[in-house]
Amino acid sequence: MPSEKGTYLDSRAALQYLVERSDIDTDQIVYFGRSLREAVAVELAVARPPKGMVLVSPFSSVREMVKMAVPFAAAGWLVRNHYPTISRIRNVGAPILVIHAALDETVPIAQGRRLFEAANEPKTFCELTGAAHNDTYSAASEAFFGALEQFRTGLS
Repeated sequence: MPSEKGTYLDSRAALQYLVERSDIDTDQIVYFGRSLREAVAVELAVARPPKGMVLVSPFSSVREMVKMAVPFAAAGWLVRNHYPTISRIRNVGAPILVIHAALDETVPIAQGRRLFEAANEPKTFCELTGAAHNDTYSAASEAFFGALEQFRTGLS
């Protein structure tokens, strides 16, 4: 299993690949992170701000997710990878779109709202009705892709 530090290093390597390509306008890069990868996108955005960032099914931290799932008080301290997105999102200055499914059984929508509230403006929240964690693209495709298009247009 990859470590938290390893995922951050991977994101930097992927970004470096894009930056080194002559056919990529680096001022137009938008980060996209879904579920755990949203934490990686936020960490990268603090180090190298993007033009914008899309977070799908985000959570505030792994520690908070564990505390919700495991019934004893010290559970959050047992996890090795923390991904403290809530403390990092405040340092992101790029426009942010948060998309979260209302019926998400893996990452409750309250987690997405909490992260959204901590984010700086400009920011947009899109709640997908009738969708769960793994079907955001299909169960609410019109709303999902509509929100992406509206966000993209607003970045121009």
